[in-house]
Amino acid sequence: MSKGTALILVNADKVLLQHRDDKPTINWPDHWVLPGGGCEEGEKPSDAIVREMFEETGYRLTRAPQPFRSIQSDSDTIAVFLEFYDGKQQIHCYEGQAFEFKSLQEMAPLKVEPGTIELS
Repeated sequence: MSKGTALILVNADKVLLQHRDDKPTINWPDHWVLPGGGCEEGEKPSDAIVREMFEETGYRLTRAPQPFRSIQSDSDTIAVFLEFYDGKQQIHCYEGQAFEFKSLQEMAPLKVEPGTIELS
């Protein structure tokens, strides 16, 4: 079973989403997803989400992220964290096509990973 992480980063009434690359070899190609990624060997999910956010966006979480929920499937466990955007740091796109804050209304017409809207 693999372990992964995701972050709900809130900015007012919007949530940060990543527009994934359109590559058939990745999960959810060309979809909008919560930022995150896999845990490395021996890494705690809370440390993994801090690392993943910095690697993918250059954004440094300034405190330990708040656990929100855990999602389990037959092959994965995803630790979802909740944090509020500090309004100071820029969000860069170092992985995928884009990172943007989206409201629920803005998410409606997008190809969004199933379950994302329910988590926001």
